[in-house]
Order: sequence, then structure tokens, then C-alpha cells
Amino acid sequence: MRLTALLLPVVLAAPLLPRSTTTNAAPTPNYPGEVFVEAQPHCPSFDAVRQALAQVDQHLDGARDFYKRAFALANHDRGLQDVLRSTEEAKRTLLRSLEMIEDAERRLTELEGKTEGRKD
Repeated sequence: MRLTALLLPVVLAAPLLPRSTTTNAAPTPNYPGEVFVEAQPHCPSFDAVRQALAQVDQHLDGARDFYKRAFALANHDRGLQDVLRSTEEAKRTLLRSLEMIEDAERRLTELEGKTEGRKD
């Protein structure tokens, strides 16, 4: 009973006592001009920063996809240029072959004319 009587004023006065400075108090500056900022995850400015970082991340993903497509198109374009180059080479080869065939036909015609002239 005596212990309860001694503790009762302390318990009743507890709300009036200053709170502990170790739980929610900001640290005191060590020198003039020093500022402490307490980071709180639910702070609106942190939410804005998170949103901005998420947007930056989305833009980076978009840029990465754009460059992947650009490189793929460049490689595809190089492939098309190789095909065009090969087609041009094939065309030149065919023209040379056609010239050779025409030349051979002309020679054959000349030879046929010479052999017919000899027969007469």
C-alpha cells in the first residue's frame, strides 16, 4: 500500500513530464548553420521525388527501347544495302553474260555466213 501511495503521484504526473528526447527529437546542431533534415517515408516531397524518379525510369526504358529499335533498323538497313549491292552485282554479271551471248551469236552468224559462202 505504501508503494502504491508513493507511485501514484508519479503516475499521475507522468503526462506532465517532458517526453524523452531520444525517440522523436531532432539532433541538436554541433555548429552554427548546421541543419538536420529528418527523412520520413510518408513525406509528400519524398512521394514527389519517387514519382519523378519513376518517370525518369520510364523515360530511360523508352529511350533504351528506341535505341534498340534504331540499331535493329540500322542493321536491317545494312542488310538491305547488302542485298541491293548484291543485286547490282548480279545485274552487272547478267549484263556481261548477255553481252557475251550476243557476241557469241554474232560470231556464230558470221561463221555461218562464211561457211555458206564457201559452200557456194
